[in-house]
Amino acid sequence: VKTLKVGEQPWRAYNSPDGRWMLIPNNGDSTVSVIDTTSQKIVAQLNAGSEMTGVNYALGGSKAYVISRGDSMVYVYDMKTFSLVTRLKIGLNLALETAATTADGTKIYLASSSNDSVYVIDARTDQVKQIADVGRYPRGVSILAAASPNGADAITVSATLRTRATVAGGGGNDHVDLLAPELGEGGFPIGRPVALAGNDG
Repeated sequence: VKTLKVGEQPWRAYNSPDGRWMLIPNNGDSTVSVIDTTSQKIVAQLNAGSEMTGVNYALGGSKAYVISRGDSMVYVYDMKTFSLVTRLKIGLNLALETAATTADGTKIYLASSSNDSVYVIDARTDQVKQIADVGRYPRGVSILAAASPNGADAITVSATLRTRATVAGGGGNDHVDLLAPELGEGGFPIGRPVALAGNDG
């Protein structure tokens, strides 16, 4: 076992598609540590944003997208040079959650729970398109590549209210959030799953 010193308050570890790199967002000092999994060394420390919630790779792992809820921004890095490509300002005071990358690696779908939206990032151009009113409080996005008969990816958004549950853990009981829809008149969910065509232009 080897111990590596990363930044302050590391969030999670995100492997590149080929397994070569691992990105660690450090929310304590707003940096991202880059680990070479072959040499097991930290090869770069990237400046990023505050309150990072996730990392997504695109275009075969050649680009990395780091989500910063604190800045309402996505930081885009070139994984060949570890340089900052651009900062995508998604909006103001948004609760950016997690994202998912399409199977072909060309688009990233990012959930924003504070304004009931999903933002589509085109990884080829880094242009951003908003899809509004997807349902209440979307917390995440899933890619269902087989759901569309024409081969386009389909997107489902968890637009739900949160219910707290207790799960028995090794060191005691941990609280986790379960997703459950709010029911409206007639028992139909208000926070509804939404299917979006991946071929959105």
